[in-house]
Amino acid sequence: MFQTLTLEDLGGGLNYIDVGARGGIDKKWKRVERYINLIGFDLDAVECERLNQTIHGFNSVKYLPKALSGSNGTRTLYKTKNPYCSSLLEPNLPWLQRFSFGNNFELEGTEEIETTRLDDIEELRTFDTDVIKIDAQGLDVEILSNGEYMLNRCFAVEIEPGFCKNYIGEYTYSEVESYLRSQGFLVFDMNLKRVGRRNIFGDAGTEKEQILWCESLWFKDIPALAASGRLKLSRPKLLKALLICGLENCLDYGYELAELGFKQGLLTNREMQLLSRKENWNLAPREQLATMIARTIGRGLRLLPRGARQVIAGEVTKRHLFKAIVAKRPAPREEVSVHDV
Repeated sequence: MFQTLTLEDLGGGLNYIDVGARGGIDKKWKRVERYINLIGFDLDAVECERLNQTIHGFNSVKYLPKALSGSNGTRTLYKTKNPYCSSLLEPNLPWLQRFSFGNNFELEGTEEIETTRLDDIEELRTFDTDVIKIDAQGLDVEILSNGEYMLNRCFAVEIEPGFCKNYIGEYTYSEVESYLRSQGFLVFDMNLKRVGRRNIFGDAGTEKEQILWCESLWFKDIPALAASGRLKLSRPKLLKALLICGLENCLDYGYELAELGFKQGLLTNREMQLLSRKENWNLAPREQLATMIARTIGRGLRLLPRGARQVIAGEVTKRHLFKAIVAKRPAPREEVSVHDV
């Protein structure tokens, strides 16, 4: 079903806002990039120019050298040793330097820059947002609460809140969660980020180091909002929500949305039949899927001891040789029966 979707089916495409765009969007989106209309923001004009010149497969793309915050005006940018850690908030160095990655946050200077509210950006006036990704070093709620026109229209939010005050004045995970729930979003995935202390056991690899931040994924609670009359679902918005659920492998929620859409006459019987089969939620083309499976098997084999890998390789080789020998044998002569004469 998803392989045959057109831009027209999706109301012109999947509209993605990337706040803190340095490095480009996550590779997972490559499977649907032909549908994506991307508008990205980063305060580094050189990085925006690089991204604008990069060859891509998006339907449309534009990176703008703008710094977003909760107000229009001048703010202080704290420039750090690692540019990915620069922020409009000052790093909490006494805290961060207790950890192995603390040097990344060392200050190399400050600069006064102009900032803009998300809702005041001219290029977004007619942008019917579907996904918002924010990597803004502690400014998540400040940016979202001043971009609620965009937030009200979008289905998915990708955000990286901290669990501690890694920056002075940072909005932590508990504050981000409270805000997003108040806006009708539910958390669906979380990738916890652990960092070791700056001592001899900092890289011991126990997986019990302190959790400092996470990559989190939030979806709008469409059934609840629709039931309360706060949201009216359209077919393009539904199809884009299903596409994102398939991409993120959130099949149970995707099917709940499909059932709601079917009841509202937004999906056909045939489409529901297709969506009832797990394999139809896979967005990868067949050849890409085969490559992914081969790579996964290869990674798994590398985890085995060398001796076990050699045994498996030997068995595979023998089977290939057997198939090759059988393939080269002449076909057996057919015995002629008197009944065939």
